[in-house]
Amino acid sequence: AYIPHPVNTSRYNYAEPDTKKEYDIIIWGSINKYKGIDDFLMFLIENKLIDKYRILIAGKVTGSELHSKLEKIQFEYNSVTLLNRYIEENELNGLISRSKLILFCYHADSVLSSGALMDSLQFNSIIIGPDVGAFKDLAEEGMIYTYKDFHELIMIIDALLEESHDNTTTYQKIREFIIHNSWNDFSDRMSKLLREMY
Repeated sequence: AYIPHPVNTSRYNYAEPDTKKEYDIIIWGSINKYKGIDDFLMFLIENKLIDKYRILIAGKVTGSELHSKLEKIQFEYNSVTLLNRYIEENELNGLISRSKLILFCYHADSVLSSGALMDSLQFNSIIIGPDVGAFKDLAEEGMIYTYKDFHELIMIIDALLEESHDNTTTYQKIREFIIHNSWNDFSDRMSKLLREMY
């Protein structure tokens, strides 16, 4: 049986959708190599797209090599902002409010689920991630968008940034998902599943 990664409903605090947008894309959470952020930025650079989007990377970078690479990119391109530190919840809420899209660019072979993805559902924001695992499951439910490669990702980003979206139905689906996938609900489901197995 499939049980989604639970959502911490104590953080159930939707960002204000009408806040002025300073960034096109926010990538947040712990910044690790397997999350593919540097690969995405290098793809943008190689395809001369790096200046097309205002990108915020918010989270503590793990590894000196990755940190140096991201610092260099930020120094060379004004379109990229790196906040290399732990982001408190209140500040994160504000940063996401000022961003048009939340992006996860994890390597497809390194992720099945994501706590940051589940936390991101609690904000009034459009979410994009790789077409695998929990990302794929939520996309099939009409809650987020997924991509198979960076070329497709760019097409999705451009379409979402160019169009005016009424996300009322999507947010209603997300609210219902959060309500039915709290940690308490997760423990109840696990107990029931174990009882059925034994």
